[in-house]
Amino acid sequence: MTALAAFEQSVAVLWHSLHSIVHTRISPCTTAHVLVLHYDVSPPTLPHSITHEHVIPYLWYLDLYTLQIDPTRASVKTITMTTSTRRSISAAVLALGALAVLAPPNVAAHEWVFSDDQRLASSDLACLSANVDHSKIVVAAVGDSITVGATCNTWSGGYVKILSDILGDKYDVRDCGLCGHDAVRAGHGNIKHATYWGTPALNQSKAMAPDVVIFMLGTNDADEWYNTSKYYDQDYKDLVTEYITLPNKPRVVTMITPPLSNYSCSGNPNPTCLSPYDKACVIDCVLPKVIPQLTQELGLAPPLDLLTFFGGPTNTNKSAMPGLHPDCNGYTIMGEFIAKELFNVTRW
Repeated sequence: MTALAAFEQSVAVLWHSLHSIVHTRISPCTTAHVLVLHYDVSPPTLPHSITHEHVIPYLWYLDLYTLQIDPTRASVKTITMTTSTRRSISAAVLALGALAVLAPPNVAAHEWVFSDDQRLASSDLACLSANVDHSKIVVAAVGDSITVGATCNTWSGGYVKILSDILGDKYDVRDCGLCGHDAVRAGHGNIKHATYWGTPALNQSKAMAPDVVIFMLGTNDADEWYNTSKYYDQDYKDLVTEYITLPNKPRVVTMITPPLSNYSCSGNPNPTCLSPYDKACVIDCVLPKVIPQLTQELGLAPPLDLLTFFGGPTNTNKSAMPGLHPDCNGYTIMGEFIAKELFNVTRW
């Protein structure tokens, strides 16, 4: 068998594996390693979806990319590059690439960090200021993977999609959530996660001049509270102020993050949740006190309380909030709750 024939055969096997991953295993905020094959040496352009014509053997080089599967965008960064000399790429090189490509894609959103550096797809929810319809009431949902809709595979957009559907044609709702992002600035104790500061999502959500901003960040900050707690208050207020001070003076609404577990906060002998550090304690007991205080200091109306809505901290509705993220049912009732509480609009 020639090297070219071996390569073609390997690609066929690899394609079927990729097809299985892309179509059956990927949910919002997980990662998938995708082999992208190009015909020439022009700057690489990632196809919207990989099809058979992208895996023919008449290739110049290959790139290995990481796709973040996201309801409103696909963020791409190169993690490995192997450049062949025109068609002389061998099956051995492809086999090495396949080992990386077939790495488990189901990485939890709160366990990895990425750079939101390239938008490849858009939708009605995309956080793109150029696409906003200012004849409607523009709503920007700012947050992390809970805003993105992680863990719900049935539809894209989590609660933001539900909110958009309920509000209807008079509203233009945009999902500006970023998986694995913090409210604290870069270098403020956030080693596991990225900061929302300086991201395209921040810039785009401001540039679209939203009429309403729904702001919820803190779940990822809690993941490193032993480092981030000293910075969280000021950085949170500064980030919310970025929206409050926009020239169009939007209505800014903060939200208390959903509960993580049935943590008993009453009489807690560890009120700071730092002796020892306990993530569930931070999410269920500390943030629900800190966020209202910060919101009051900013002169805003009290935050929307998702902790209480989901039954937290001691009676969490696990059929809607089974873990760190809501499930599809949880996103549905969350969207309905926000539509009613913030906009006085109900589904029926």
